[in-house]
Amino acid sequence: SVLRMIAGLMQPDTGLIAVGGETWFDSRQKINQKPWKRPVGFVFQEPSLFPHLTLLENLRFALPKTANETLLQDLLDRTGLRQLSHTRPLQLSGGQQQRAALVRALVRQPLLLLLDEPFSA
Repeated sequence: SVLRMIAGLMQPDTGLIAVGGETWFDSRQKINQKPWKRPVGFVFQEPSLFPHLTLLENLRFALPKTANETLLQDLLDRTGLRQLSHTRPLQLSGGQQQRAALVRALVRQPLLLLLDEPFSA
């Protein structure tokens, strides 16, 4: 629940969430920054990849429109997934799916990376 509150997926009843000097949530001042405006990467326990898209299409979905694809290709190399980029998620092993979920979070170059037991599988 705490990670979901930091990411903005759940709203705390009271309190303050501030990262890097920026307030994301403050119950007193009624500040609650939208999740998509928070520079957070979140890797859940389940990879939650789109089954109808290839690995590369899943990752491009997370890539900011103005971003250079060089970072994505570098992350695919570093995680050993480049050769699987045209594979659908159901054809990947559990570990490969988890690495794909990690790349998906990192490709946005988040200020904060939240990991909710992503490697327990």
